[in-house]
Amino acid sequence: MTAAELAAEFDPRQFRDVMGQFATGVAVLTVRDGDLVHASTVNSLTSVSLRPALLLVCLAGDGLAAKSVRSAGRFALTILGADQLRIARRLADRGRPRGRDQLAGIGHTAGRVSGAPLLDGGIAFAECTVAGILPAGDHDVVLAQVEEFATGNGRAPLTFHGGTYGRFERLPEPGCAPE
Repeated sequence: MTAAELAAEFDPRQFRDVMGQFATGVAVLTVRDGDLVHASTVNSLTSVSLRPALLLVCLAGDGLAAKSVRSAGRFALTILGADQLRIARRLADRGRPRGRDQLAGIGHTAGRVSGAPLLDGGIAFAECTVAGILPAGDHDVVLAQVEEFATGNGRAPLTFHGGTYGRFERLPEPGCAPE
């Protein structure tokens, strides 16, 4: 089959369904860009390196989160617990409030490094400086140096699988951790 034939048959919705079978955690990325504060739910997030501490996050290239991250050069991440579903849904909604009202009613404190909000009750936190941005299709792949990090209280994480939120369940037998 040629590349043109594959492209003609490609269904973005089917590809999204396939990738949706890979369960992920859920985090909120926050950015302080001057007076603007932006928050967005993300699940395309992974560690890249321990030395130096690097992570990557994928953001819609034409979205406010990507524009704010490009402008500010810093951002914060709050990894959400299973009891924070309301926050995840609210900040994933494209019709959500913008600017100062976006985090109304959500407890948070300013990060020491980024100045971006860290949401109360998260199970882990990271403050990052952008190391590089690679445009990739309709998204930006943001590589970031982790400047500060902390873990929360050991609660179960919020997960996302097949277009639905859930919670992590430990198996009775210990398994091997992926590399």
